[in-house]
Amino acid sequence: MALGLGGCQGQFFGKQLDKMMFLGELSLDGSVRSVRGALSAALAAREFGLKALAVPEANAKEARWSKAWTCLH
Repeated sequence: MALGLGGCQGQFFGKQLDKMMFLGELSLDGSVRSVRGALSAALAAREFGLKALAVPEANAKEARWSKAWTCLH
């Protein structure tokens, strides 16, 4: 939701976010928490032809198992 709000405000103008997947839970204090299913999401992102995956640091090891790309965390 936070990325959607930022996009509506023009924060990402000119960036191709439609080729990226973002995982994580935004907490009330602004930190990004880990989520379940990072490997499944990484495999689905690869299947759909996405170019990048951004995950919370706690999920990076799991998401790398997909071997689709280097994960951004």
